Amino acid sequence: MRYFYPFLFLVSFSTLASDNKAAKDQAVEKVIDQKVCDCGEYEIIEETVEIIEIVEVEEEKEEISFPTWRASTEFGVINTQGNNNSTLGKLKSILDIETERFRNNFVFDMLYQQDEVEETVVNEDGEEVERKTSKTSKNKFSLTAQSNYKMPESDRAVFGRFSYEQDKFSSYNYESSLSFGYNRIYLKSDDSLLEFSIGPGIRNDSLEKEFEDEVTGDTYVRDEHSTVLQLFTAAKYERTLTDTSYFTQSLSIEASEVNTKTVAISSLNATVSGALVLKGSIKFDHNSEVEDGFDNLDIETGITLVYTW
Repeated sequence: MRYFYPFLFLVSFSTLASDNKAAKDQAVEKVIDQKVCDCGEYEIIEETVEIIEIVEVEEEKEEISFPTWRASTEFGVINTQGNNNSTLGKLKSILDIETERFRNNFVFDMLYQQDEVEETVVNEDGEEVERKTSKTSKNKFSLTAQSNYKMPESDRAVFGRFSYEQDKFSSYNYESSLSFGYNRIYLKSDDSLLEFSIGPGIRNDSLEKEFEDEVTGDTYVRDEHSTVLQLFTAAKYERTLTDTSYFTQSLSIEASEVNTKTVAISSLNATVSGALVLKGSIKFDHNSEVEDGFDNLDIETGITLVYTW
């Protein structure tokens, strides 16, 4: 569905171009019919060129009206493997805004786990009773924002990117990074898009580590903070399969001397009705350095509904 509006625009543009071409040919034929008998060859060519220039100016006026935007909200259930093996609720929102000079992308992604627990409450008679209730025990959320400043007459851009992730299922309290670099769209057609970004940055993490007291021998857990330089690389590929389905693949790598974080997401999307899309996806989230007792790789698979507008 996200490609419906751009696709409609391209179809309309192609139709307009065909109509302009037909009008241009008719105008040329008319000039030749009127002038061939009583005018020289030079005058025919001169007037024909003027008509062609007028038509080309009209074609150049058909440009995209900025700003343009695209948004989606995703909700459903996700099955996880790794540091948490259960079924979680998922909420994700994406907002893309493009102006004459900028391409901006904002992503909010959240997973939450609800467990059934027993708690003691006081009833109307003043007696304490046990009651089962559902509470959110753990959650994971991330926020990513990237702004690309477009170079004139080019698919190249310079970007700034900020990301923050808080994951209660892993040994990290939070992971954050700030990067700047080079962005380029290598492939952009009616049904395909390939985008690439690379650049240096800075990374700040908080890792829960277990320490042992040298005197008493007791163990305790405390947060260990680290701030290091990193290299950020990312690629995104989108492909329209049919009028109602499309495939997306994204890959991002944040490499530093402390930890290398790699995230790969594959998804297949099919329009159900109107702006409602059914999405099947799989996500691999890997950290090279984790605390003992935690897995390096988390896998999320799920079927979710996406509403786009």
